[in-house]
Amino acid sequence: MSFDEEYRRDAEALLGISAFGADVTLADPSPEATTVGSEAALGYAWTSLSARASVHLFESHDAAEAAAAELRRTPAPEGRIGDCTVNGPMLLVVTGGQDSADLLDELLSGFAGEE
Repeated sequence: MSFDEEYRRDAEALLGISAFGADVTLADPSPEATTVGSEAALGYAWTSLSARASVHLFESHDAAEAAAAELRRTPAPEGRIGDCTVNGPMLLVVTGGQDSADLLDELLSGFAGEE
């Protein structure tokens, strides 16, 4: 399984990537797909903040939820904020410093469909 065009469009729409313009760039996913057991992953970084977002694709919603539960047991490094949420078979992992707190909250709620 890979991030085909449909999943990529869905992930970017949920994150609102187009609204950020040049402020967001493609980046290596963090954590890597092999670390969380996903089939594929996309990564994004913001140039004006320390925010990073990674979207992982799993075979099922249950597999994505299990990975999220495991990630929540691991604290973010000191001075960093980290959290995750699931939408279908996709898991969003966000990290950043305090400068990114509002953006991380916005990404999480948008991805989860709470906006």
